[in-house]
Amino acid sequence: RPKKIERPDKITFEDSSILVKDFSEVIRNSRMSKGFTHEQLGLLIKERASLLRKIESGSLKPDEVLAKKLERFFRINLYIEVDSSE
Repeated sequence: RPKKIERPDKITFEDSSILVKDFSEVIRNSRMSKGFTHEQLGLLIKERASLLRKIESGSLKPDEVLAKKLERFFRINLYIEVDSSE
């Protein structure tokens, strides 16, 4: 039986990585460099265009699943390593 994964309030990955501060710019620049509209990208990665707009505006942080999907699709890094001893 698979272990249930709980989602933390703040976006972290494997406890040693955090979402980059300029995630919205990184995602927007990646989308625009490929020439995709929000609707086209949404269809390609099976997400709502309205959700993508909110993420690009910075009003919403992507959850871990969506962030990883965008990382794979655009071959970008949205997480940075942090020193867990702090």
